[in-house]
Amino acid sequence: MVKKFCLMALEESLISTSPVVSSEMTQQSENGPSQLSPKKRYLSIDLFRGLAIVGMVFVNTLTVFTTTPWWSKHAADFGLTYVDLIAPFFIFAIALTYKLSFSRAVQKEGFLKAYVRFLRRYAALLGFGFLGALIIEPTGITFDWGVLQAIGFAGILTLFFIILPCFYRFAISVVLLLLYQFLLGLTVSIDGILVTIGDLAFTSSHGGIIGGVGYGLMMLLSTA
Repeated sequence: MVKKFCLMALEESLISTSPVVSSEMTQQSENGPSQLSPKKRYLSIDLFRGLAIVGMVFVNTLTVFTTTPWWSKHAADFGLTYVDLIAPFFIFAIALTYKLSFSRAVQKEGFLKAYVRFLRRYAALLGFGFLGALIIEPTGITFDWGVLQAIGFAGILTLFFIILPCFYRFAISVVLLLLYQFLLGLTVSIDGILVTIGDLAFTSSHGGIIGGVGYGLMMLLSTA
């Protein structure tokens, strides 16, 4: 049931962050043409997003097998494999139409309703991700941080800046990414043990909230 909800939420996010499918031109009314522009679908973006989804299903399936080679797994610590690129590709695909979708929603519903709708959608992805990663054991309840949480967190973070012009989104994302990279190298004390903030990100799948900030900044940069 949880997986079904997760897939439904992910599908809703895909539909809503793409231009609506329609070949009809703007409808004419008695008072003149509507202000909404013609609706258009970008096949290249749809194909790219679809391949990213297939890639996510494929690499997650490989985790079931014990004979999966190292190059078909996430890099253990430092390094990069093609598996590490799947989720960022999907984040990039969503970001390509994020601004366009939000602008159309604002034009149709107004800023407040559009903002709440996007916030609710990505919060749902975040929540469904936690439900899907919920682990109940005799010792207690634990959560993991997976790709749905990363997408939801990234979408919410991007929403705070999406109304800004393209140049400002680009500049802010670059500055914040540089600051983010610097902060990853800072050392903190955890129970008397010195670790870097980057080391803390390795304790959770997809980097936890620390990694989620990176996904969010990557999505923000991709909207520019």
